[in-house]
Amino acid sequence: MILIIVAYAAIGYGARLTYLEHVRQLAAQTSAMAATVVVYVNRNLETADSVASTASRHPSLPALEPAAVSEVLLPLVGGRDQLLNNALMADANGTPLAWAVPPNPKVEGAVDPAWLAQVARTGKILVSPMLGQAGDTVHAIVLAYPIVNDNAVVGVLGLSVHLEALEKVLASIPLPPGSVVTLTDEQSVVVARSLDAAQYVGRSAAPTGTARNPYEVPSSAILTGVDGVERVFGNAVVDRGPWLASVGIPTSVALSRTMPIWQRNFAVSIASTIVVIVLTWIFARRWIKAFDHLDDTAKRVSRGDLSPLQAQSMPTAEMDRLQQTVGSMITNLQAARTSIVALVYLRN
Repeated sequence: MILIIVAYAAIGYGARLTYLEHVRQLAAQTSAMAATVVVYVNRNLETADSVASTASRHPSLPALEPAAVSEVLLPLVGGRDQLLNNALMADANGTPLAWAVPPNPKVEGAVDPAWLAQVARTGKILVSPMLGQAGDTVHAIVLAYPIVNDNAVVGVLGLSVHLEALEKVLASIPLPPGSVVTLTDEQSVVVARSLDAAQYVGRSAAPTGTARNPYEVPSSAILTGVDGVERVFGNAVVDRGPWLASVGIPTSVALSRTMPIWQRNFAVSIASTIVVIVLTWIFARRWIKAFDHLDDTAKRVSRGDLSPLQAQSMPTAEMDRLQQTVGSMITNLQAARTSIVALVYLRN
C-alpha cells in the first residue's frame, strides 16, 4: 500500500513538472509574439514618418497655405480602416489652422495646443497621449512633426491614428482562445487591446494601481489581468511611445496541454495496480492452500484426534525420490552413530 501511495505521488509530481514546463513554453511564446507586435507597431509608425516626410516637401505646407488642406492633408486620409484617419496643420503656437476632415471633438479634436507648441519649440517628433475617454468607442493618438521652412520651424503637421484599426490587427494574431495583446503607455493606461477593447482601453492596467515604467517591466511574468484571468505575459517596449507591448496567454492553456499526459499516466497506473492486485491475490491464494493441511491437522489435534493420517497416493516418480532420500538419511545416521561410538571408545 505504501508503495502504491508513493507511486501515485510520483505521478502527481511528474504532472506538476510537466505543467511548469508548458508554462515556460508559453513564456517563450509570448515573449516572441511581444517582439513581433513591437516590430509591427514600429513599422506602422515608420510608415507614418514616411508620409509626413513626403507631405512636408509640398510647397503649400511650409507656407501654411489654405491650399494645403486639399493638396496635402486630404490625400493622407484613407478612411477608418486605414492607419491614418485625419491630419491637421497647426502654427508654431500650436493653434490648429486646418484639418483634412472635421475632427471628432472628443478624440483628435481634443489634442492639446500646448503639446503641439512643444513640438514646434523642440523640433522633435512626438507621440501624443491617448485621445478619448474610457468607455468611448473611438480612441486615437496624434503623431506630430515639425514643419520647417528656411531652416526654421514654422508649424506642426499632425497625423491622427484611430487605435481601432490597430486593435483589429492585434486581434488577428493567431493565439489560443482567451489570449490578449495589449499596448499600454508610460502611465500604464491601456492604449489598445485585442480583446474587449471598448471595456478596457483608457483604463489603468497596473495591478496595484501604480504606473510602472515600461522599461522596468520584466520580459516575462505570470499575472492576473484587468479582466481577472491569470495569464503568462511576454513584454517588450515600443520606444516611440514609450508603450509596453504585452502578449498574454491564459495559464489554463498549459493545464489543458498537461491534462492528457496526466490522464494517460494515471490510467496506465490504475490498470497496472489492478493487474498487480489480481496477480497477488491469485498467487497468495495458491500459496495459502499449500498450508491448508497444517490447519486441518491443528484442528484435528485440538479435537483430541491423534490417529495417524491416511496415506495419500503419490506418483511413482515422487515415491522413488522419497525412498532414495529416506535411504540416504538412514545411511548418514548409521555412519554418524558409528563415528560417535568410536569416539566414545577412544576416549575411555
